Amino acid sequence: MQLRTVVSHIILSVSLMIHAAAHAQEPVDDSGDEIQRSWDFGIGLGYGELSNPFVASDDVPLYAILDFAWYGERFFFDNGDLGFTFVEEEKLGINAILNYSSERIYYSYFNELGIQLRSGASASPGPPFSIEDSPLIRLPQESLTEGFGSNNIVPFDIPDRDFAFNLGVEFLWSGNWGELQTQLTHDISSTHDGAELWMEYRYGWQWGDWSLRPSIGLSWKDQDLVDYYYGIDQDDNPGIPLFYDGDTTTNYFAGVSTAYRLNSHWSLVGTFRYERLGDEIRNSPLITEDDTTSVFAGLFYRF
Repeated sequence: MQLRTVVSHIILSVSLMIHAAAHAQEPVDDSGDEIQRSWDFGIGLGYGELSNPFVASDDVPLYAILDFAWYGERFFFDNGDLGFTFVEEEKLGINAILNYSSERIYYSYFNELGIQLRSGASASPGPPFSIEDSPLIRLPQESLTEGFGSNNIVPFDIPDRDFAFNLGVEFLWSGNWGELQTQLTHDISSTHDGAELWMEYRYGWQWGDWSLRPSIGLSWKDQDLVDYYYGIDQDDNPGIPLFYDGDTTTNYFAGVSTAYRLNSHWSLVGTFRYERLGDEIRNSPLITEDDTTSVFAGLFYRF
């Protein structure tokens, strides 16, 4: 397996799983007392899968969970979030954060495909893409000649997209009612110059060595972000009349994680997450599913 693919699996596992399975139980010593320290590190090995909603694409295998965090007096790093703390109270935290967007990860798992132009379709530029009038994106059949030269099939290259680095503010509230985390970020890498609002509510239960943490949330994405990752323009495939302009949309998600502590270092972990894609993402000709799911189960070791 190529190094790039291995790294992408680990990066994706961190972004999807770390606030679930890896944080399902806090570090404890041999007597069961919680350990207080400025750093935390753990790794889990197992197997899971992230469904890929893009056309002609493979689901993404998940092999590892990484949990790494370090907290100084003001600066901190927490599983991909580099931050600076402005307010730190018992039930409220306000931070400046720098992180990355994981939307790009899907683009590593596309298969070769072509588009079938409908009768009378022109290769010249046209108006913004309409679902009703769209060409049909599909995998080439085995009967087609190499290079998609028959049956009105032409090669279609999935547009390449980059990772984006985001700067923003984070609010953390906690109490007997659970935890609420909110992040408002904006792309500072000039990848898409878009913004995203992410919110998640979590509530945890503990019964001896068992822990359970369900969560619900939403992710609001502005027009620039949606259009960059899910839109298509003439620069992507010159001469092919396939266009789509993305717009502001909101994804909704829910998940649950569980863990069983075997001893002070080892735990069995499992997590499941469901995300309903927003209308402006589902309407993209690159997307064939209305939602995504991710699941992971394995053995976790906390140092």
